[in-house]
Amino acid sequence: MKTLTDGSDLVKAFKGLPRSTRTPSGKVANIWHFDLRYIHLSPPSHVLFLFQPGSSFVHQELIPCDKNPGESGIIFSPENAKAAAPELAKALMHAFVDGLGNKQMMGDRAPPPYAPWKLSTESRDIAKMVGESRRRPGAMHD
Repeated sequence: MKTLTDGSDLVKAFKGLPRSTRTPSGKVANIWHFDLRYIHLSPPSHVLFLFQPGSSFVHQELIPCDKNPGESGIIFSPENAKAAAPELAKALMHAFVDGLGNKQMMGDRAPPPYAPWKLSTESRDIAKMVGESRRRPGAMHD
């Protein structure tokens, strides 16, 4: 059975999301900062950390986003930004397609999922490689 973490379905779902300069509330800019972090918990894993500066909203996605619950995240152990970029791009798309977890927290009151207007990161290497992943045919918005 295919899931939304499968490449083509995930890309199609992400590209179908509305995208505007403001978040659905209209109160803050639709700008997000992201980073890749390793957490030493049980099971250990890498996480995509998303921060929306205008609202101080945070969201995390385990990487890889299609691993089974309880499975060690050690299966994803990138040596560099180039190796991390495909899984990071997939986790970014999954986070927004999944509505940043709002549906699970808010139920029917959750705002509809939307795509980010702008993404930024402190790591030039990660920005470059995720940017290249986004420009590949069938990937994230240009």
